[in-house]
Formats: sequence, structure tokens, C-alpha cells
Amino acid sequence: MRLENGQLAESTDHPSEVATLAELPPLAVATVLDVLADDDDSARLKAMGICIGRRVQLVQQGDPLVVRAIGIRIGLSRRLAERVLMQPIELPAPEGEDKTAE
Repeated sequence: MRLENGQLAESTDHPSEVATLAELPPLAVATVLDVLADDDDSARLKAMGICIGRRVQLVQQGDPLVVRAIGIRIGLSRRLAERVLMQPIELPAPEGEDKTAE
């Protein structure tokens, strides 16, 4: 995905499992791959701790949505969250839980 005329467009620059922060399911943990925003919005996100390489957890969907970054909870507009490309992280299952069992 890339920013094109103010809209996200498909691109082959990122892995296929990339999603925007707004698209993640609740409680998902992901790493910021890219921020596709203008300079002001990029600076605002960086000041909140949302920058490339940072691990972020989506706590609650909505507008604003709530994320956890650098140990704090942050309310973030859906508009900004749609500009943050994320790579989901698969966390190990808690001990005693078998992912293959149905």
C-alpha cells in the first residue's frame, strides 16, 4: 500500500499480510512498518510513540480507537490509524493451550 492522491493504493513494497492499524482486530499486536501521512500527521504520530519499528497493540476498535504503545494507552482517530501500516505479530500460545486442537 502507498499513499496516492490522499488515498491508500496497493503496492508491492510491503509483505502481503500488512494491514492498517485501523484494520487490526482487537488485542492484536503488530509492528509499525510505515506511516503514510503528511509531515504534520507523521510528527503527531511519532510524538505519541507510533513510529516505524514500534510494537503496538490495538486495545479497542472505534473512533477514536485505543492503542497501547511504549506502555501507555493512546486514543487515536480512525483517520490517522488508516495511515499506519502494520505487520501483525503472531504471539506464542499461552502455556497449556494447543493451537492445533479444535
